[in-house]
Amino acid sequence: MKYGGLSEENVWKMVTLNPAKLLHLDDRMGSVKVGKDADIVLWTDHPLSVYAQVENNHC
Repeated sequence: MKYGGLSEENVWKMVTLNPAKLLHLDDRMGSVKVGKDADIVLWTDHPLSVYAQVENNHC
């Protein structure tokens, strides 16, 4: 994002929707929409920050 001049939205697409499209799975995953599969991740910081870590709380 920093060196490529990409917007935050395009960076998210690079790691979510675009790979799903390449695998022909974008009807099931790759974006947040009703009826699609999803996993939830909680981060300690902004997810695109190098300082972000996955929260490790188990309920």
